[in-house]
Amino acid sequence: MRDDVHRLRAALLPVAEEAKRLPWYAERPWATGTHIDWLQGLPAIDLHALSVKTALQATTLACELGPDLQSASIYLVTGAGRHSMGRPAPLKRAVHGWLRARAQDRGWSLHAQGQSRVLVVFDASRAPVALPGSVGLLETLFTVVLLAGLWATWPPLAVALGLGLVWWFILGRRR
Repeated sequence: MRDDVHRLRAALLPVAEEAKRLPWYAERPWATGTHIDWLQGLPAIDLHALSVKTALQATTLACELGPDLQSASIYLVTGAGRHSMGRPAPLKRAVHGWLRARAQDRGWSLHAQGQSRVLVVFDASRAPVALPGSVGLLETLFTVVLLAGLWATWPPLAVALGLGLVWWFILGRRR
């Protein structure tokens, strides 16, 4: 995985050159050395300071390389649109729309990480992290013990919570 960031930096050099032509480059420069790094153990590309066109170019190049990365996943940081002057965040909408249009056909999964970033998983079997929304062994054991304790003290509440958890799990799998 050590090479993933280096490979992304090399692949996105054309984006860095294109970014130099942006009118705000002097105030908010974009470079591969500063905007491609590690985030929570995975490669991350910060698309701030790019135009929609160059952000989509970066997204395209990164996603072409993504399935070949050792981590099989990347974070794309779009921001929440504070520089959009009252408009909905066009960069975020464009990048998320581009990803959604391709994810299902290519077998990728997308996981929103708050308002400003998305985790793109190209191959879940190779991704080194527990995916958001997945439940680990400790969480499962805790839930079982909690429900057993509730069953012993107040069975109707345990049944209601158990049914709620099943419903939440089913809804989470549909997304």
